[in-house]
Amino acid sequence: MSTITLLAYSQELGSDKLWMENLIENESNTFAKKYQVNSSHTSNYDIKFHRLKFIIDPAVFYISGEITTYFVPSVELDNIKFDLTDVLSVDEVLYNDESLDFTQSNNILTCTFSASIDEGSLDSIKVVYSGEPQSGLDAISQSFHNLIPIISTLSEPYGAKDWWPCKQDLIDKVDSIEVIIETPKEYRAVSNGLLIGEPLYGENRITTWKHKYPIPAYLIAIAVTNYVDFTTYYENIEGNTLPILNHIYPEDLESVRENIETTKLALELFENLFEIYPYSNERYGHSQFPFSGGMEHATVSFMGSFPQDLIAHELAHQWFGDKITCGSWSDIWLNEGFATYLTGLTYENYKGDFDGWLEGKISHVTGMPGGSVYVTDTTTIGSIFSSRLSYSKGAMVLHMLRWKMGDDNFFVAIKNYLKDDNLKYSYAKTEDLKQHCESVLGEDLTTFFDQWIYMEGYPSYAIEWKQKVDNSIEILINQSQSHASVDFFEMPVELGVNGVDGEKIFVKFDVNQNNYSQSVGVDFEVSSIEFDPNRWLISKGNTVVLNPELASDKYNFEQWTTIVKDYSILLTTANSSSKSLKINLYNTTGKIIISDQINGTSNFDLKTGAIPKGVYYLVFDDGNGVVSKTILK
Repeated sequence: MSTITLLAYSQELGSDKLWMENLIENESNTFAKKYQVNSSHTSNYDIKFHRLKFIIDPAVFYISGEITTYFVPSVELDNIKFDLTDVLSVDEVLYNDESLDFTQSNNILTCTFSASIDEGSLDSIKVVYSGEPQSGLDAISQSFHNLIPIISTLSEPYGAKDWWPCKQDLIDKVDSIEVIIETPKEYRAVSNGLLIGEPLYGENRITTWKHKYPIPAYLIAIAVTNYVDFTTYYENIEGNTLPILNHIYPEDLESVRENIETTKLALELFENLFEIYPYSNERYGHSQFPFSGGMEHATVSFMGSFPQDLIAHELAHQWFGDKITCGSWSDIWLNEGFATYLTGLTYENYKGDFDGWLEGKISHVTGMPGGSVYVTDTTTIGSIFSSRLSYSKGAMVLHMLRWKMGDDNFFVAIKNYLKDDNLKYSYAKTEDLKQHCESVLGEDLTTFFDQWIYMEGYPSYAIEWKQKVDNSIEILINQSQSHASVDFFEMPVELGVNGVDGEKIFVKFDVNQNNYSQSVGVDFEVSSIEFDPNRWLISKGNTVVLNPELASDKYNFEQWTTIVKDYSILLTTANSSSKSLKINLYNTTGKIIISDQINGTSNFDLKTGAIPKGVYYLVFDDGNGVVSKTILK
């Protein structure tokens, strides 16, 4: 698979720009080899608890495991199925100390009970297995650092089955887990949750981790190598201390300390904006692993490097992706768009150059004319892990939603989304976020979500203005779209009005149609007008021109149809005009290119000759007022 190249990230990331490129390549590479749809074979039971026991020597690419699963059937069960690669061999399946019959086929392990298990009863089963995992899949891999071996996992989205028998869907989270890893004593083992102990037994070390929050299979992770650790502490917004436990290669320990300290700044920001860290009863931390990007395993992000943006991105996933996980891969922007936008909020709040960050995202999104944030084809790797759509456009959609709703409403809605009893530590889809935003705003957001999430493209705006003798300014706003799926992007538009003596005001318009006009009172002489000066909108190719013939008393020209041809502009109407209409065609500098006149006809051919392709302004004057239409030639 070819590497995903992110040309738009240089402005926002500087020398650290590769972290996002590598992050997305890691995720999409993993997905490429693991594609699987959610199936019905694991839908008839609810997992309550896993005890995962592993024997691992990182010098040998081999795994031995014993997985005990506590479950509650939703129907009467004659058998139970788990997702497990056929590459690993099941040695035994135990139920109440009785060996069960089992089969392995098509990466599904089927365990047959000697008698049916009642619906609604808590029960358990143990699977003992071993083998050399399939190499090259990345779900579990062996690598080396400084000639020292490491075995680590990266299961998103369907890789868990490549190293343990599980239920990997976006429906059921296991309520809690215990992970026990036996290794040679010179190695340390990392997993989710709290470190319970790592005592030595002869030549071996047995490490136990416990995680008591709901978690999907793809966020359960392990890593084993000669880690050294260091812990830093963060006092959260409730006054309690959260340990930040970091497992680092010995040779890199001193070089990463300073950047890891920035975790506290991001924690403080995200807690103040949203809510307390979701796993505050356990810990947060990082574990180094042999990939260039990172992976947001619950309570511990696996990191290939430690740029500040990657630290913030993976931390943000603890709320968006881990606590609340996308309920389908079509909705992956709820994971990646949020994590990307929260990284942007670190620029806004303490890193600086938020404008540059936004410009990078807008440039990235508008690099191509189409593409929806919502993934319609989940069999296509690039669609799910699209850096332009799932990450950058998803982040900018949240920024525009904030602009439309206002800061107070937006952040209240996100807080409500995070604390929703039906969503927290569970799964969410796009409509769940939409409902929370609508509830706070008191307004239907169907048009916004349809246009920006489910449909494609972005707008280009043409702004005309004129200052009148009373100092008020007339504004005319028109829009074209990069993709035919949207007729008109209905968004608030902000303009910056600059005065000749340095004055400046910002004005906001709720623009919902073309030929939108508005008059704004100002008390100074205007020198220029800026479009979207605070970069709230995804847009491209916008123009702002002074139009000396613009006026508030505009002739109604809506009944006319304008068709642009190579060498002419065809004007037609169902009814013949009784008026004589003067026509001027302006370029974007305000220069008249063509001047002509319509005299009582329903069809008129304005010959444009070989004027260059571009944006022009067609100004009609009937003697009482003028109207302007934007023309793209």
